[in-house]
Amino acid sequence: GDDFDAFEDNVGRFMTEYGMQSFPSMSMVESFTHKKDRSLDSDVMNVHQKASLGTGNLMKYVEDYYRVNDDFDSVVGLSQIMQAEAIRFAVEAHRRNMPYCMGTLYWQFNDCWPVISWSSIDYGGNWKALHYAARKFFSPLLISIRYLEDKIEIHVINDQHHEVESGIRLGLFNLNGDILFKDSSEINVEPFSSTIYCAFNKKNLLGGSDPSAIVFRAELFVGGKVLSRAHQFFRRPKYLSIPSPEFDYEIERVSGKYVITVKSKSFLCQLHLISIKVRGVFSNNYFDMLPGEVVIIDFEPGENGELNESDFRIKTLYELMN
Repeated sequence: GDDFDAFEDNVGRFMTEYGMQSFPSMSMVESFTHKKDRSLDSDVMNVHQKASLGTGNLMKYVEDYYRVNDDFDSVVGLSQIMQAEAIRFAVEAHRRNMPYCMGTLYWQFNDCWPVISWSSIDYGGNWKALHYAARKFFSPLLISIRYLEDKIEIHVINDQHHEVESGIRLGLFNLNGDILFKDSSEINVEPFSSTIYCAFNKKNLLGGSDPSAIVFRAELFVGGKVLSRAHQFFRRPKYLSIPSPEFDYEIERVSGKYVITVKSKSFLCQLHLISIKVRGVFSNNYFDMLPGEVVIIDFEPGENGELNESDFRIKTLYELMN
């Protein structure tokens, strides 16, 4: 029942078997339910929940952070985004505390049957939001934002044997994409280190801006390529003034894989793609985009077969909460 920030207060030398539940993918839910069973408290869904605290505890966290509507499909999606955020919060707290903490393994990797669980890959082999997030928060070179009562700290973590000469880019944006503050510099990141690069007083940083319509971005890049990116909001997601999503996209088949190009016209929060016909892995998923940005995602299908544009769905946090 504790909030995510309890992870900050419980850091050990090597962290294992901590976790947060979520629902499996909707395709997995559909494999063991009839339509009438797809509700939070149906007998079938309860049978597929083995946590002692049950789905009520999971939903407490979803409702703490997100606006929940009556659409079961949206609840499934929100549960995965919440799970990813919870474990990201934990892992980054652990990694910021190196060398005191030198290891962190969340519970759990996968499932032995279709179930509501702590896994990051469900029984069908589908990657949940957590598994996509893990590839980012376990990046050897990591930028992490610590959100405190009166300030935010920008931490840089290097888990490698060698020093890294990197660029660091910071910016404050409103959700219309307007730049309110920006800064960039070069930084030498020592091997096996966690350091506070800088800190900002939140009141001074925001000025008179509406905190529900602001996002802070921090990036580490080498040779123009962004190796780690972090976003920080100043209100919980359910209180953000996220605009209705506007974007263009195109999908083309290239050498057995599919390439999806997304061009944002508005701020996009937790944009994610779903393959509804075949299982597969996206090169990037569950991410934020500022207006005018372009992201290219590869999709590697797990089986042969021709896919059409209608075989993919693109969703954002906006649709899940409204």
